[in-house]
Amino acid sequence: MTTIKLNNYYPHLTECVTLEVSEEIAVTLSIGGRMCDSYKRRKRDHDECSLDGTPGFEADVTYPPLTPEEIMELAEDHAALYAALGRLPPV
Repeated sequence: MTTIKLNNYYPHLTECVTLEVSEEIAVTLSIGGRMCDSYKRRKRDHDECSLDGTPGFEADVTYPPLTPEEIMELAEDHAALYAALGRLPPV
């Protein structure tokens, strides 16, 4: 049996709770913690950022849903583009 601190795995706990668990559970929790740490490290290395990071940043990343008029305009633009491409010579 291994003794673990639940606060290491559940940071929302307000009191320090220690618990005896089997070796298998301790290893699984340890692997999960390492996987979470490596995920955070990869995010940082690849310059990924959270939408919660900077106020006003969401407008640069997320787009509002298209209106039906905008969808129709895009469809017409695509149809005109493909028609123009279809009239090009083979070479």
